[in-house]
Parts: sequence; C-alpha cells; structure tokens
Amino acid sequence: KIMELMNSSAELNFMGLLDTIVEDVQINSTLNIPIKVRSFTGHKFPSGTTFSREAWIELRVTDQNQNLIYSSGVITDNSEDLNYNDENLLVFTSWLLNEDGDTIREASNAYDYIDNTLNTMGVRFHNYEIFIDESMNGPLSVSARLRFRAFKPFILAEFNPELLPNIPIYEIDSINTQINILEQ
Repeated sequence: KIMELMNSSAELNFMGLLDTIVEDVQINSTLNIPIKVRSFTGHKFPSGTTFSREAWIELRVTDQNQNLIYSSGVITDNSEDLNYNDENLLVFTSWLLNEDGDTIREASNAYDYIDNTLNTMGVRFHNYEIFIDESMNGPLSVSARLRFRAFKPFILAEFNPELLPNIPIYEIDSINTQINILEQ
C-alpha cells in the first residue's frame, strides 16, 4: 500500500518548458536533458517533517560501453548523504535555520526555514547540460529516477546512528531514453 501511494505521488518526464529531450546530439556540442517533475499530492512534496525528508532526481548518463559519463544525485548506499554541493542536484526538502541564518538540525531551535519542496500539485522543471566530446561512444543511455527517503542520513548520524543501516529509499518514478551521437 505504501509503494502504491508513493508511486502515484509524482511523475517524471524528459520535458522542459518549451521542448522535450532530443534523440540525436552532435559531437562537440551540448546535450540538454530537460526534466519535468509533477506532483499529484494534495500537500507539499515531500510532506510531513520536510527538514528530515528528501526526494531527489538521480540522473545517470552512460555510453554504449556502460561507462558513466555524467551523474547527479547518485549515492552508493542508503546511508550516504547526497552531495548538496552538486549545483545540478534537484532535491526537494527544507532546511531549518537559526537566528543567524545557519542551517541546524533541531526543529525546537529553528528560527526560520528554507522551503525547497514541490508545491501541492506543483511542477518543477530542471535542465542538465552535458558537453559531448569525441571520446564518448554512442548511443548514450539516459536514466532518471525520482527517489525518496524519510530521513537524511546526517540527521540520523547525529541523533540515532544505530538506525543508519535501516534507511529505506523508495523509487517513485523512473524514465529512460537513448541519445544518438552524430559525427560532425
């Protein structure tokens, strides 16, 4: 039942504000990967204690030999923190702030917050740009997954480290496509 609700809460598409993903890309040009995330919930996504929860896009681009040529939002295990320094990371969450504007982990000490959730029935567009050079062998496989976990690992690590190995990650939706690389 939980997975049914999760799977119906949002969807992914390869679509931007004006266009969809291309099927062919030239060598020495930029491949744009537009992503559209649409919420079907009657509340913000994720909901509840959004400062401890996170949903994000995991994007992987591999060449015909399965070599990873680009990634964002990829983690190796459920207890690994996301790379919040990744400028391309699309993450839905909120951050608690103290009086000085610094991020904190305790709700009881929060003075303000940064809301990076997806609004009720909301849509968010995001674009990834990857430069395609002559070293890449096509076709390229592009896969995107919308993932969710109820607890950010760094919060559990501070307050309940024994629970870290038990953090479930749910896959809400996934999409895949192939992009041909064209010679100039």
